[in-house]
Amino acid sequence: MASRRPQSLSSPALTAGRLQIDAFDDCAFDGTSQPLALSTKAESAAESNSAAAGKSIWVSLVNGEQLHMRHLVPADAGADAQSFSDDENVQFESQLNQSLQGRSAFLLHGEVECGRIYSDGAERGLAHYLLARGCEVFIADLGGRGGSLVPSPLKNSELDINTLVTEAIPAMLDAAAVHSVLRAGAGPDVWVGHGFGAVLLAATWARLDAARRTAKQWVFFAGRRRFGAARRSTALFTRLFCHPLIQRWVSWRKVLPATRLGLGSADENAAWYRCYANWISTSQWRCDDGFDYLAALKRAPAPPTLHLAASDDPLFCNIQDVREFMHELGQHDARLMLVDTVRGSGRAYSHLGMLLEPDAEIDVFAPLVEWLSAAQNHEHKANNGAQREKINDLHHAGHRAGDSPGVHSHPAKTAVQVESYYAAQAAMLESRRDTPAKADSRKELRKHRGGTTAEKLANIL
Repeated sequence: MASRRPQSLSSPALTAGRLQIDAFDDCAFDGTSQPLALSTKAESAAESNSAAAGKSIWVSLVNGEQLHMRHLVPADAGADAQSFSDDENVQFESQLNQSLQGRSAFLLHGEVECGRIYSDGAERGLAHYLLARGCEVFIADLGGRGGSLVPSPLKNSELDINTLVTEAIPAMLDAAAVHSVLRAGAGPDVWVGHGFGAVLLAATWARLDAARRTAKQWVFFAGRRRFGAARRSTALFTRLFCHPLIQRWVSWRKVLPATRLGLGSADENAAWYRCYANWISTSQWRCDDGFDYLAALKRAPAPPTLHLAASDDPLFCNIQDVREFMHELGQHDARLMLVDTVRGSGRAYSHLGMLLEPDAEIDVFAPLVEWLSAAQNHEHKANNGAQREKINDLHHAGHRAGDSPGVHSHPAKTAVQVESYYAAQAAMLESRRDTPAKADSRKELRKHRGGTTAEKLANIL
């Protein structure tokens, strides 16, 4: 990706210490003129439904920077994704297996990159793949990159890792909850991180209170905190990147010039670099304020997480580093997928290629959505079981109080439909189960056809 100088703010000065969220049409902002803010959330939802291209949202921080998010909403977001057919289980089954209808995803890039890794100019990428399957998408740009704005065009973002974790990312998640069309007020339930973005999301999760941990699933592309020494090249890169002379050079320049070094599409400031170098090279996972993330994640376990690695990129996608990060997240429902071996793919993926390669839609995005849908269906079953118990309790309570049983007719009908569907699924599984009678039947059939393949070969020889 081409390098990009940080943009300056074209809007008036913002009140310090107050979160300000502005939403604009993408086409209405040209980088020089002041766009008109949407006045109400209803207008925001209406304009989100009008075009899949979505709009831009800026979140103002205390230091004057404005972080950018691109908001994409499915065209049919206004439809009721939870409605049922009156007399058929087919519609309910299709909803259970519906890709990602009614869900919201927050996509965060990694180090020295921006949100364009999830969406290119031709509306390709993971963001549009999720959008096409009914998922609302928020694509984040951290400070000084993508659409994010800084107070001075001659300076880079001043946000360090501690500020990103404690202020910037939580503010963006809150903004996503405010502007969400499908999960209004609830916040994104799918958090996606690439590279170091996965570490930032996990650290944010550890810092948030329980009410703001809205994620039900995480997807981490090459998420790793430490660079292991599995290969000499990896150990050499870590020693060189964290060398005291490099640290002095970055401190003198006040920036890590990643664009000039060919490491990425965005530069990072010196404070960010110092913390990053510490995190990737030491076993302890702490911030400048002494917060212990390893201990915090034991108290607040991670949600079900899909971890993706690539065997062809031993530096940034090292499977051992990904596994170590999985352990650091504590006990959680984790699945590790090698993207260059799934479904027999012979393509060699790198940490960027797993998002940018054209074949990634088949080799990476498709199984990713399958995993998200399967976990969602599992949770849906559990919730329906709890809902049936709740409905029965309400029904009996209504009889005891002398209420009319008709009050609960609609919830009871829903529960019956759910129960009948799962009964049908159980019957289907039972019909496929192997029994001694079926085994004897297959033996008789093989005798009638001349024996098994092995027996036929023995007769021929």
